[in-house]
Amino acid sequence: MTHGNATHRDTQSREYKTWIHLRRKRRSQTCPRWNNSYEDFLSDMGRCPDDLVLGRFDNEKKYGPYNCAWMTRKQMTRYRHQKREIDISK
Repeated sequence: MTHGNATHRDTQSREYKTWIHLRRKRRSQTCPRWNNSYEDFLSDMGRCPDDLVLGRFDNEKKYGPYNCAWMTRKQMTRYRHQKREIDISK
């Protein structure tokens, strides 16, 4: 796991706290790149704009750079409750 210099400056930042939460609470649902490096997480996600939180587009997939974005809580709710089309003809 790499923390690098960024963590010394960022230990109170929203991004760092989000990363710590992912590693503690959702480790098995987080991609290895983010589990192992705060710098990789920050590089992929960038700084969190005010009033946004980390959300997933597809809750069936892991937290990772291609499935996450900084979102409003309303956007998160929309993605969480999207209905999936199921093909039952097979």
